[in-house]
Amino acid sequence: MLLIARVERSAVYQQALEHLLLGHHLFACYLTRRELRGESVEALQRAQERSSEDTRNVCAPPRHRPRETTVPHSLRFHAGPGPYSFIDLVHGPQVLSPANITGDFTVKRADGIFAYHLTVTVDDAAMDISLVVRGDDLLPATAAHLELQAALGLPTPRYAHIPLLLDTLGRPLAKRRGTLSLSELRAKGVTAERVVGLLAYSLGILPKPMHLSTAEFKAIFTLNKISKLPHRLSPPELSWLLY
Repeated sequence: MLLIARVERSAVYQQALEHLLLGHHLFACYLTRRELRGESVEALQRAQERSSEDTRNVCAPPRHRPRETTVPHSLRFHAGPGPYSFIDLVHGPQVLSPANITGDFTVKRADGIFAYHLTVTVDDAAMDISLVVRGDDLLPATAAHLELQAALGLPTPRYAHIPLLLDTLGRPLAKRRGTLSLSELRAKGVTAERVVGLLAYSLGILPKPMHLSTAEFKAIFTLNKISKLPHRLSPPELSWLLY
């Protein structure tokens, strides 16, 4: 499989962007990310009162600003109603409406950086990805990816969205909260078999945590065994992992 470094892909992303512009899928937005979230009273009313169409209207340049391309602005995709249907290999049949789920979304930021939704969609197609396995916190984002695939004429891979592993407080694991990284676990003497065994248990594949090699995990793994619910780590499970 070809591995892609996104810093080297600007020309490819720009080509996709121009295709979307020609198809009238994009519009310029002169609001900051904070303003788009509804944090600026002057720019938007309360976020819950804002619809996609309202956002497009306020994304037009204000009268006191020149309508020139030199004015910093992002490019956003005009999300349609869809709907798009697919079978998630973990969560089953899905029917997603981009307009209702993601709303209009950014494909190129005001600072010139190509946004996640565009880059991941283009790169998956370039690498001939046929199965996307990722956390189910990204299941709603699939609506934007399906919309972009249709607009760009790209193939749609299969999707499997895996439930998240949560800390003892019910939050997704994150390094910014002090979650142990694999390198830190290795430094503490935690074996790979112990980590794999706990992960397999958290997915519902094992009845309890136990040592499990990657080869053993591969032999028993199937997507239809995976739980649809997130797993919240308990203090006893953390103790088993570390000690």
